Amino acid sequence: MYTIPPIVPSATIDHQFSLQNLPYGIFSTNTIIPTVGVAIGDYVVNLSSLTETLVENVEGLTKDDVESDTLNSLMSKPSTVWNGLR
Repeated sequence: MYTIPPIVPSATIDHQFSLQNLPYGIFSTNTIIPTVGVAIGDYVVNLSSLTETLVENVEGLTKDDVESDTLNSLMSKPSTVWNGLR
């Protein structure tokens, strides 16, 4: 079976957060206030940094869905929005 190498080396099939399992969550750092992100391998993708592109390309997604300190707005969307986001 041919597999495509992951963009993030740690996102291998046997990793808890592989490309087959991209969990949403709220994260923060010393310089980033709590915001929506998605874990991939050993990293977190800051979705708020991609707001404009995501809203333009994912039908039904709004700025409030990704620029929030809770998952409430995003999780209230239908699964088609979540799948489009992934």
